[in-house]
Amino acid sequence: MNQDINHSTTNSDEEYINERTTLKRRCRGRLANHIKETTGITVEPTKVRLVTKQSDSYTWCCVKDVAHLFSKNLSDHGMAACKELYDGVGHSFHTVSFAGTNNSRFTELVGRSPTLQDAHNAPLKNQVLKNVNETECLQMELKEKQDECDRLSRQLAKESKRAELNESLLLKCLATLTQFTSLIERVRQECSDTMDFSVFID
Repeated sequence: MNQDINHSTTNSDEEYINERTTLKRRCRGRLANHIKETTGITVEPTKVRLVTKQSDSYTWCCVKDVAHLFSKNLSDHGMAACKELYDGVGHSFHTVSFAGTNNSRFTELVGRSPTLQDAHNAPLKNQVLKNVNETECLQMELKEKQDECDRLSRQLAKESKRAELNESLLLKCLATLTQFTSLIERVRQECSDTMDFSVFID
């Protein structure tokens, strides 16, 4: 009996490990494709980093709700976090070139400023890029909040319409009940008026 239980537990553990491994592989592949599409940087799926360094040439821009996903690397995440990463690609987060070569806003700023064009101003360039990335993150978060606001507005309008219909139906029910009560009272009165009670009197 114990052997059967242990065997069942082992199978469950193996299934979980296989499922987690498959999900992480798919997640790495999707992240690598996203990096390639948005920055032009080719990264092997097995080398995708969530916690990036300048040598990685890319970094992540995300909304606050998913910032915790980028506090550690993919290999340290469980299945729930991997699913959240897989579903959030391009929606709740995206990647940008750390060097700024694929960031149009950064490129525009550099083109306008001779100071930033100076190769000796790398720290300043990095600071500008950081500010640009933070702005993009805020814009992404703002868009997400606007979309949520629009969704809630549509839901509120739908619920308001439903409430109006329910109120109208309730009023109709009350009116019908009032009419029915009046009808019963009228019938009772007619029966009382037409019934001869003298037969019951000695």
